[in-house]
Amino acid sequence: MAYAAIYGVDVRDLFAGHYEDRIADVVAQAEVLRQMISEVDGDELTRRKVETLRQLLESPEPYLVPCEGANE
Repeated sequence: MAYAAIYGVDVRDLFAGHYEDRIADVVAQAEVLRQMISEVDGDELTRRKVETLRQLLESPEPYLVPCEGANE
């Protein structure tokens, strides 16, 4: 975060390759988790978890962008 403040650039731009790698890691883990809990005959909460993971897998970007000022 300090480098982003010093250079006046977004952290995602400063560490672009690492950011994309982390997105890929999160998406891969979300898919594994979705498959695991999809196989369980679950209740309403489980169905909501599966739906949330499905939405994450369709478009991960909104879920992975840090909030402004989160680490201030």
